[in-house]
Order: sequence, then C-alpha cells, then structure tokens
Amino acid sequence: MSVLRRLSGVLVLGAVLATTAAAHAHAELRSSDPAEGAVLTALPRTMTLTFTERPSAASSVVTLGATRLPLRADARDPDALVADLSGVPAAVRGPVAVAWRSVSADDGHVADGVIHLSVGAASTAPAAAQTADEPGDGGLWLLVLAGAIAVLVATVAGFAVRRAFARGDA
Repeated sequence: MSVLRRLSGVLVLGAVLATTAAAHAHAELRSSDPAEGAVLTALPRTMTLTFTERPSAASSVVTLGATRLPLRADARDPDALVADLSGVPAAVRGPVAVAWRSVSADDGHVADGVIHLSVGAASTAPAAAQTADEPGDGGLWLLVLAGAIAVLVATVAGFAVRRAFARGDA
C-alpha cells in the first residue's frame, strides 16, 4: 500500500471526524420536588432539582428572589442537586419563583429556567418551567479543537508526501 493511499485514508478519516456535529446535550430540568406549580403551606427546608444529565454543583446556581441558595449534589442521584431553603425567612407567602442555572458536569453546557411555586395560596404563574439555552455555551472550543487537529493532520500529511516524493515512493 503506497504512502499516498494511506495518507489519503488518514485525511478522509480526519475530515469526517472534524466535521462531525457536536452533541448539544444540556443539563435541562427533568423534575423538581416540590414540583412546578405546587401550592405549599410553607417553604420546605430543601428543594431537589433533577436534571437530564449530571450537573456541576460548584458551577450551578439556584436563587429565590435575590437570595442565592446553598447547593449540594444529591447523594442518592448523581443527576440531582439539593438547594438549602432553610435560610429563607419563614414568613414568605404568595407566588415564589425559584430560578436555576445548571452547568453540565460532562461538557459545560448551560441551561436555565424558573420553577413557580405558591406558598399559602395558589398563584397565577405559568404552569410550565421555562428553559433556554445559553448562547455561545461551549461549542466554540470544539470548533477550535477540530481546526487545530485539521492543521496538525495537514502538516503531517505535507511532510509525509514530501518525504514520499523524495524517496520516489509516490
């Protein structure tokens, strides 16, 4: 098998790998406890948020109003985070919006949304949690990596072809 034939196979494989679309998975909210739209007599001490993939507890954020809630990974479920509500005043009543921003532990993708609850009385908040992808959330590094690999492959290929021509193998 000639050097050029092997080299062309490597170049084709490199081109296929470089142009493969990156996965666009995000740690989206799957469920929460208390659930979206729940009517509570009082705020619980903790709130569990379960995502579609493992979130980073250190990078993710959950807030209630202007208060950033302490957050930890759930020991029973790697795809869940537990927010500590014990520091929120017990006198909270009416509609409550718990905002969350998750960062995937696997790929760094960001997702966010709001969970609407009501304490003491039913609220008129929307019935579904809203999520939105963060623009420019990490796919750029894959493009840079693919470009660097393509440049490396082209450089190695150029040296190999040059060497093959110098030896007369081509």
